[in-house]
Amino acid sequence: MSLQSSNLAASSGPSDPRPVSGTKSRLREGKPGPAPGPRGHVLLGKLLEVRRDRLGFTARIAREFGDVARFTMGSQVLHLVSHPDLARHVLQTNNANYVKGVGLSHAKRWLGNGLVTSEGGDWARQRRLMQPVFQRARLADFARIVTDETAPVLERWHARARAGRIVDVARDMNRLTLAVITRALFGTRISDPDAIGDAFTTALRDAMDRMTAIILLPEWLPFVGRRQFRRALAVLDANVYAIIAKLRGGETKGETLLTMISSARDGADTGFTDEELRDQVLTLLLAGHETTAIALAWTFYLLSEHREAWRCLREETDRVLQNRTPSYDDLPRLTRTRMVLDEAMRLYPPVWLIPRRAVAPDVIGGYAIPAESEVLVSPYLIHRDARFWDRPDTFDPERFAPERAASRRPFTYMPFGAGPRACIGNVFATMEAQLVLATIVQRFRLELVPGSPVVAEPLLTLRLRHGLTMTPIPA
Repeated sequence: MSLQSSNLAASSGPSDPRPVSGTKSRLREGKPGPAPGPRGHVLLGKLLEVRRDRLGFTARIAREFGDVARFTMGSQVLHLVSHPDLARHVLQTNNANYVKGVGLSHAKRWLGNGLVTSEGGDWARQRRLMQPVFQRARLADFARIVTDETAPVLERWHARARAGRIVDVARDMNRLTLAVITRALFGTRISDPDAIGDAFTTALRDAMDRMTAIILLPEWLPFVGRRQFRRALAVLDANVYAIIAKLRGGETKGETLLTMISSARDGADTGFTDEELRDQVLTLLLAGHETTAIALAWTFYLLSEHREAWRCLREETDRVLQNRTPSYDDLPRLTRTRMVLDEAMRLYPPVWLIPRRAVAPDVIGGYAIPAESEVLVSPYLIHRDARFWDRPDTFDPERFAPERAASRRPFTYMPFGAGPRACIGNVFATMEAQLVLATIVQRFRLELVPGSPVVAEPLLTLRLRHGLTMTPIPA
């Protein structure tokens, strides 16, 4: 999906340049039957098309077959859902009938039984024990960590600007958000954020490759991809267990999420074992930095393509901050900063697809959903649907002005998921992104290096496949 031009029609894929908006509503009346969808190969279904272009394929079948589109990948039966009311049914109204689905089930083999992948009573217990650390009363302390960790990024960019060198903004945002999450939640630092970031990339690609594999071959076969995955997992485990060792050795200072959940007792609940802590730390390292880094990278890309939006944002930071570092108390007045972030996450939601699996049969939009079939709720498609958004493929932060929020239809905007299993740290992530953006905009304007490829990579999150090569220009 090439996004190199300033036209934010954002083609759904190199083989299908039409915009993704314009999905027709085709809700079935009468007795529920199978949802419509494309015919596929008798054995592979639409597997090869999905492997070639996940975004383009989902956009095409939503346009052609409506709000519920059925397709197969090998023996798997999947249903793509691209209407907010139907998303609400799956994620909220009837959420008890749905567990985590394809993709996340493959990620569970390395994420373990953490908050993102657990179900039922395990999930409820973990959520209950973790909820206090994300309360608003703690956000002011976290805000200081965010701005502290952003300062070295600014220094590095100033040095590179003086030398006439470029930066990979996507990688730098990944490093920054990893530093923030490890300090904020675990009270420590990691020595090699690039190694962790690269290991997560390998693991995420492995999960998506397994989701779309023609045949899942045995683990012991010595393929290059398998060896890369095992090395990546070793890197992640070494760093996670080092964090846990510091906790057990009394080196973790102050009250952190790690100290809270390791010692928590909730009624009959006990705290976490080292193995359980490993799953939680690994899950929170991924979820706690990935979505924020992605949101910031796409935001800087969009601002580089829309100079007027950058100018308005700079005017706000000058007026509100007057050349000082932003604090938690400044956030309510940084309204345009929040609007720009919200609009960037509308066009490029960090969570582009929400996979679920039906436990029992259900009916969605008048169509029968068999038990054990997969349901894929698509924020990416809903965010770009002309039925719910005016000029949906245009970057327009004004659509998120506070006075317009009340009229927005529920479940038309869900960059961090929705329902009971929405991201537990979404408020933290939004605060972090707002502070980072306000801090950087005061100091730099970032220009995309001409000819740099900007390509979306839809893994479990909507990454930039080739990073984001930009020139930092001191503001």
